[in-house]
Amino acid sequence: MARIVGRSRPRESFMRIQLSEVIVIVAVIAGIFYAARWYFVIYKNSPGYVLGQYLGAIKAGNVVEQYALIDRSDKEKYYPTRQIYERDAPQARGYTARIADVKMGKEQIDPKNPNIATIDVGLTVRGTAAGQQLYQTSSENVEDQYVLRKDSEGKWKVWLERSRRALLKVPPTPPGDPINS
Repeated sequence: MARIVGRSRPRESFMRIQLSEVIVIVAVIAGIFYAARWYFVIYKNSPGYVLGQYLGAIKAGNVVEQYALIDRSDKEKYYPTRQIYERDAPQARGYTARIADVKMGKEQIDPKNPNIATIDVGLTVRGTAAGQQLYQTSSENVEDQYVLRKDSEGKWKVWLERSRRALLKVPPTPPGDPINS
């Protein structure tokens, strides 16, 4: 008698996942979760992020955001209202579109007081564009050091009084300049 041997048909399964694939999927999901946690919990609450936001607001001429990021003691002593800050602080609108490059150093938390951080910053500031094309203006490199302090809510704020702001030695854009309007 002859025996008929037929090939077995492979079973086609829609959701057949190997153990190695499960491990890779879990690792990818864990990595995404860890990266999102780091960005939203750690990085966005760091002094370097806040200083970057402040310098970006100076570059954009966004007085509302600048004022929100300065320390309470600076507001009480020098700038009680946003309008006074806009009028009296040269950085409020005097460097709009003039900061070409920002290089921030590593944030240094004070070991005696963990609520104070210092960050060294290198800024490249374009000269005023009065009567010149943008590519014709000179630029100046400025070395600043900003001090940040946590407020009562635990959020970092720029402490202007304690910061070395060499940026202010570069003449601000005069009022009425087309780039500043």
